[in-house]
Amino acid sequence: MPDVVVAYVAEQLGLEPLAFTGYGSSEARWDHQEQIRASFEYTKFEFGQWFALACWLYQRAWIGNERATLLFDLATKRLVDKKVVLPGVTVLERLVSGTRERAERRLWATLAAVPSAEQAERLQQLVVVLAGNRLSELDRLRRSPRDISARGVGKALERYESLRAFGGHAWDLDAIPPGGSRPWCGSPKPPAPRPSLTCEETGAWPPWSRSPQLAADEAIEVFDLVMGDIIRSSAAKMTKQRLRTLKDLDAAAIELRSAWLAICTTAAAPEGDLRAMLDAMDVGPVHAAADTVKLLAQQPDDGAEQMLAARYNTIARFLPGLLKTFTFEASPAGELVLHAIDFVKSLKGRRRPIQACEVPAKVLTSAWRRLVFPPLPMPVGSMEERALIVASTEALRTALHRHEVFVPVQRAWGNPNARLLGDAAWEAARTRVCVELDLDPKPDKILTTWTDRLDKAHREFADGLAANPAVRIEQNYVRAQTLSAANARAAEAALRSPPPS
Repeated sequence: MPDVVVAYVAEQLGLEPLAFTGYGSSEARWDHQEQIRASFEYTKFEFGQWFALACWLYQRAWIGNERATLLFDLATKRLVDKKVVLPGVTVLERLVSGTRERAERRLWATLAAVPSAEQAERLQQLVVVLAGNRLSELDRLRRSPRDISARGVGKALERYESLRAFGGHAWDLDAIPPGGSRPWCGSPKPPAPRPSLTCEETGAWPPWSRSPQLAADEAIEVFDLVMGDIIRSSAAKMTKQRLRTLKDLDAAAIELRSAWLAICTTAAAPEGDLRAMLDAMDVGPVHAAADTVKLLAQQPDDGAEQMLAARYNTIARFLPGLLKTFTFEASPAGELVLHAIDFVKSLKGRRRPIQACEVPAKVLTSAWRRLVFPPLPMPVGSMEERALIVASTEALRTALHRHEVFVPVQRAWGNPNARLLGDAAWEAARTRVCVELDLDPKPDKILTTWTDRLDKAHREFADGLAANPAVRIEQNYVRAQTLSAANARAAEAALRSPPPS
């Protein structure tokens, strides 16, 4: 022990530093520990406390996927909050690791019993590395998509279909909490297969009932990233084109201004003849300037829609597969987008012309309307149809971000209200959830505790401000309210007073 620490403690206790010589090996320290424990009303860490902590750790390890270090910290905090004397570090480490291992064995045993014999055989074949390949089918399926491109969206959709073909989405795993099934896509690699590996052990590796959901979420995420890249690159390209043509637009505007000033000067003269002035004017540059303005000028609400519509060929590479693979649903706020997507799906193989009344135009912005409904009639399959498809795809991405359009049963891109418990379901699950979270089913006690803590903190803060000479509180808001009332009365009096003659 450092001498400065011994001297500090000896000064507090009114002893000489030499009085602590040999204290670490004497029996008095145990008596002192017992006196300290009794004085502060702490409980010994005996079997009852060990068993209660083990049950609590098992519940957390079963319902979640928390790291061992986090469980260790949570267990330490729980013992401190309940005023239990902390055991040795190794005792708590063994308890945490053993509890997590038991929960994991239960998880794999439950998963291994779910697949049928045929499905277990198919799962076993996934770990076989075929001749000429470096990876097994399991390694390929468990890898998250890395190709953020139009081709990558197709590959992500294909991966989702391959996982769904195993039939794991139909398995009944209600006995396993959502946090208990460790996500296997993108997770650490499973152990290498042994020659004596059984079908049950192989089938217990990945939670196949939830892997299609994860693969579907990742496929939609790739679509979101690709569309985001397309939108950003289109906006950057439009900005560059705008800057590149700005000089031509300025020159055309100056030419038109000069012509307009000449017309105004002639019209203002008493003897001015506009027709004679126009006959004498060289109108060629004026017409060229007007054509330049028509070509380069944009509406105030125009963005990158023109450049985005030009990316139709890229979007058409993955959009049909996306709409074919997933069934979208919508909240009331996303009904217009869903109607537009359904209309886009109906365009495949259509031969008869598209009537303007059929187009779901309510989902289009003003800039998209000018592209979808151009001034001149255009044939079917030309720019107006392509602009509608691109505009609907952009609206779909935005609605997915807002969760106005969603994919049923999915997690990240699913209905956010689907997993909320109703009143009856919550009342049935309240006791179990509160036990697992170590909370009181009746909130009055914990609300009273937090209310008392808040009131105490507020009073301490107020007392500290009052005792601090460097702080001054000015009630300026009273004067501001007085001025506002005076201004209101003055305005009312001015309205009631007669107008000046």
